[in-house]
Amino acid sequence: MFTIRMGVPEMEAFWSSLLEKRKTNSLNSDENELFIRLGKAITNLSANPKHPGLRTHEIEPLSKKYGNRI
Repeated sequence: MFTIRMGVPEMEAFWSSLLEKRKTNSLNSDENELFIRLGKAITNLSANPKHPGLRTHEIEPLSKKYGNRI
């Protein structure tokens, strides 16, 4: 099992605010979906950094703007 550290202070504050809202049942539907997805990604990352669920996909408008992804 790996330890996940939030590298950017704003990210840790954001995650903490999501956790607090979740505990008080005050998440709206978009925040709830984000909480579920982010929590799943963090769980997968801590268990196996090469987990297939962590693979990315190409977003064409961004590729057109910034070039092909690496």
